[in-house]
Amino acid sequence: MPPTTPLPRSLLHHHSPTPPPQLLTYKYVPYPKPLNHTTLPATRQILSDPTHPFHIRAKRRYANFDPNTLHWRVACPLNVSKKKCVRDSVVKRLRGAVEEGLRGGWGGEGLKGALLVVVKGEGALGLKSEDIAGSVRSMLGRVGTAMREAGDEKRAMGSEKGGRGE
Repeated sequence: MPPTTPLPRSLLHHHSPTPPPQLLTYKYVPYPKPLNHTTLPATRQILSDPTHPFHIRAKRRYANFDPNTLHWRVACPLNVSKKKCVRDSVVKRLRGAVEEGLRGGWGGEGLKGALLVVVKGEGALGLKSEDIAGSVRSMLGRVGTAMREAGDEKRAMGSEKGGRGE
């Protein structure tokens, strides 16, 4: 049996680079209705109460809903921080990153639908701007892919129904 040479220490303790932190979860619906998961609970309550002072304004907004634009919102749950000002600052940073990503075309052109972005856990508090931008970029890429797949699926469903009146 030939003598074996020991492996170098660098190969024995090889660590893969740390993956980017899971900062976000999201819920995306490519063809939303006016009341969807991005609608705030207060707005739902206002629409259900005709005596509310903002009912008429909310009803007009509901009637003018455009499903061909992207309706999005960032939410930060209580598990990130008990303090409202801390959660608001996280939402503000994330909202800015999403706006920048949409302007930069990270999700593709013509995104439409309803997108709810939810901050995941306490890890979002001390992240660098590059990490946030990377998480937003990958999320918008997945949303763009989901939108294109939903569009392909909808076109396929339309052609199966005999689209030319046969």
